[in-house]
Amino acid sequence: MENPDCLISKILGLFKIQIGKCLATSIYFMVTENMIGDDKLKVIRNFDLKGSSFSRHVKITKDEMLHGSGLTCLKDQNFLEFAGSASAEGKIKIDFMKKQELINKIEKDSLFLSKQGLMDYSLLLF
Repeated sequence: MENPDCLISKILGLFKIQIGKCLATSIYFMVTENMIGDDKLKVIRNFDLKGSSFSRHVKITKDEMLHGSGLTCLKDQNFLEFAGSASAEGKIKIDFMKKQELINKIEKDSLFLSKQGLMDYSLLLF
């Protein structure tokens, strides 16, 4: 493996479900490794960040904003709203070395995806 510290989730399988005989009712999906493990009850919020604002908001209640939305997958606009709130102080706290490590991993993953002709990259933040 070229990049053992890769943050890209492993694809376990690609599937197609065809309902009836009409191809128009086919559904394609993939199964990836579990990113949360047994800690799902500890997840207060999670974000699927793409670096875009177009159609990147999930409606949540005020209670979910204040106390957490659990496994409801929030998006970029939700993250910006949360980061700007008084409770979040507008920052993610991460030490300098861990930050550099994360940036290096994202750069390597992005380069790999680019070489494959792929451009869709999400950062899942729990």
